[in-house]
Formats: sequence, C-alpha cells, structure tokens
Amino acid sequence: MLVHLLRFLGVTPRVAGKTGKREAAWLVFASAVGLTIAAMIFGSEMVSAMTAVLVVIWPTALALLGAAYKLEFDKVQSQIDAASPPGWPADIAPPEGWQDEGQT
Repeated sequence: MLVHLLRFLGVTPRVAGKTGKREAAWLVFASAVGLTIAAMIFGSEMVSAMTAVLVVIWPTALALLGAAYKLEFDKVQSQIDAASPPGWPADIAPPEGWQDEGQT
C-alpha cells in the first residue's frame, strides 16, 4: 500500500519491475528524522515521552535501508554472475578463445 501511495505522489517510478523498496525505506528514515526533530522542538518532556517509539523506529529505519540496498546489490551481482563464464569469478577475464557451450 505504501508503494502505491508513493507512486501516486510521484516518488516511485511507474515502470514495471520497480517496486519502490528504496523509496519506502527512505520514507521511513525521513519519518524517524521528522519525529526526532519534532520531539526536540517540543522540549525534553516530549523527548522522554517519545523515547520508546524512537528506540523502535530508528533501528527499523536503518534495517529497512540496509535491506533495500542489499536487495539491489544482490540483483546486480546476479546479473554479473550470469554474464561471466561458469567457473570464473566476475572480476577475472576469461581466457582468450573461450566460447560458451551454446556458441560454436
């Protein structure tokens, strides 16, 4: 539901295959920052009242950011692995004259 809201607001692209995980994670992070700043503006009483909420929101926001970027990294890594010859690491060039089994 959050992804649809972000698409409606124009934050997330409407392209197929784009789910808006990173944008949603940044929105949760921005919410945590906003709540922290609002608590500081309202004074020490509000900071002490919101401490329990912020203790939950901050690790969640950071975990969501890490997970979103980890998923993107895994996606790119799988594309690199699919393009490299079998048995060869992605950062080492295949030997000269190497041909795939499908090529003759």
